[in-house]
Formats: sequence, structure tokens, C-alpha cells
Amino acid sequence: RWGLLPALEAACPGFQHYDFVLGDIRIQGRPPAVDGDARTFGPRRYIIDPLLVQAAEAAGAEYRPQTRVDSLLRDAERVTGVTVTGPDGKRASLSARVVIGADGPGST
Repeated sequence: RWGLLPALEAACPGFQHYDFVLGDIRIQGRPPAVDGDARTFGPRRYIIDPLLVQAAEAAGAEYRPQTRVDSLLRDAERVTGVTVTGPDGKRASLSARVVIGADGPGST
């Protein structure tokens, strides 16, 4: 649906059966088919992250690596953007219709 499957397949072959052993627990199975495709993928971050960035940029998103969000801009209860500090130390206010937090498991 996002058009990433060909690039993902080239970098990370899918598999149709899994078998995990975690101590005394064993998990085996097959992924359910989605649109007739019964494969699953387990790409490493160094593979999937660039694919997602490229797709997001192609869809019009702006990617700003090594940029820290300092605060949210608000209009009443609605988030309307962010204040950031870039890798060069410069601060900027960015307005957006949609703000997505993608700051990992330590998100606040």
C-alpha cells in the first residue's frame, strides 16, 4: 500500500514460517496472508528506516535528522507545530497540520 514492498524484498527476504525458542517456550507458526501474500519480514532498523524516510519524503513529509523538539506549538488544545533545535544549534518554529511524535520509547 505504501509502495515499499519491492525495496523491502530486495533488502530483506520474507519468510513464511517462524520458529522462536525463548528459554522453555517455543513459538511456531505461519503468518496470515494479507492480500494473498503469506510472508512476514523482520528488517533491521538500518534497512527499514531509510525506506520509510524515502517514502515519507516522496509523500511530502519533511525529514530533519538530529533535530530536537523543544516544545509544542498550540492553539487552545490543538497542536499546530513544534519549536525545534537543529544540529547546527539554531532554533526554529515549524507549523504543521499534523504533528507526529517519532521519538522512540522514551517519548514524553
